[in-house]
Amino acid sequence: MTDNLETISLHKETPKIVNAIVEIPKGTSAKYEYDSELNIFKLKRCLTPGLKYPCSYGFIPNTLAGDGDCLDILIYSDLIINNKTLILPHPEIQNRDFVLMPLAEIAPDLIVTDQKNVVDLLEKKKKFNLDVKKISNDE
Repeated sequence: MTDNLETISLHKETPKIVNAIVEIPKGTSAKYEYDSELNIFKLKRCLTPGLKYPCSYGFIPNTLAGDGDCLDILIYSDLIINNKTLILPHPEIQNRDFVLMPLAEIAPDLIVTDQKNVVDLLEKKKKFNLDVKKISNDE
């Protein structure tokens, strides 16, 4: 057993699989933070009543981010949320390249819309954009 969760060894299949310490479980309203000096989780704050975290949040032990802490990790599931304040997945995800491009790197086979995976959708958009550019240049 380690004395500090931040020093747990990397998973043997990193980066494909990583060990993660969850500080904020999905569906809760409390934000906890790991205190490495005391080796405990402390309650940092609570969200406004009625709000809950849509994914689990934590860190990847034995890593180092630019801020000097372990790398952060967001853990999503296939949960669908559709209420007045939040819709997951976003109904316009297919139009959000800033979401699709990183998704293509970490989950290229993820089906996002019309039974198309992320990579296929980006390729289709790229072809469409090239076709539009060609038509614009021909005019």
